[in-house]
Amino acid sequence: MRWERAARGGPPSRFWSWRGRAFRSRSAEGSYSTCSLVVPCIHMGQGSYVGPPEPGDEAQARRGMYSDDTNAALALASSLVASGGLDGRHAARQYAEFFFDEAVMRRVRDGVDYKTAGLPPHFPFRDGSYANGGGMRASPLGIAFRDASAAQVRAAAAEAVRSSHAHPEAVDGAAVQAYAVALAARLGAAGRARDFCPAAFLREAGAAASTPAFQRRLDAVHRRFTALRGSAEADDVQVLRWIVDRCDPQDRREGSGLGFQLAAVDMAPCVLWIAARYHRVPEEAIMRAISISGSAKGGSPL
Repeated sequence: MRWERAARGGPPSRFWSWRGRAFRSRSAEGSYSTCSLVVPCIHMGQGSYVGPPEPGDEAQARRGMYSDDTNAALALASSLVASGGLDGRHAARQYAEFFFDEAVMRRVRDGVDYKTAGLPPHFPFRDGSYANGGGMRASPLGIAFRDASAAQVRAAAAEAVRSSHAHPEAVDGAAVQAYAVALAARLGAAGRARDFCPAAFLREAGAAASTPAFQRRLDAVHRRFTALRGSAEADDVQVLRWIVDRCDPQDRREGSGLGFQLAAVDMAPCVLWIAARYHRVPEEAIMRAISISGSAKGGSPL
């Protein structure tokens, strides 16, 4: 079975275990893919549209735009549907088509191998980007691979984001996000949403992480959540500052922290904490995530 071979031998260029049904809807005319209705468009991450618009160009203000991270998630979802499964090369080209002005993505469109586009000499950091962009786009994988094991989801995540986020911690961010969605999707598909257990969710989601730094962070989230036993008195910022900013020095990443969760290893604990604590009221969860990051482009999209 290709799933088993993929899990043991590393990600192949194509995963055939999913056929796209999860993304399909019905209309009066018949079946269609909701993702086929999505087209690349201007998003708030594009350089010429960041900040106040120029006089006479007010129509291009960021109001009404989705984020560059949403753009990447739409590209991945579109690729899953178009390919009938996960095809790493096709996904990388979809990112390039959707991000028509982003340098890393454009390299793939210009012919650079997607397997090396996220590494030197194409990317300036030795091990690739450890930022949170892989996790930001990974949610569609959680739907497509909702019946997969944690190891299989991680292999799929690595293949899906390697063109821009090759660092093992960035892959962990994508894998944990996808697996968290998969865990929730399983309960929903089985009609057991009310059986959601936040503590068990935190423990199981961490199984998709493989790097020591990620495992330490997620273990801290689980231990802190269990110790507080869902206390309404717990302060989110105080708890997450203890986990993210007061962590082992070896787990700190330059330019990242609770105030600006650039690194995947900083973003994931915040997202899982908020999801576990406020899962009963999704709107509040989103607002809490925004209040922690100070931006709708922080943990709230995840």
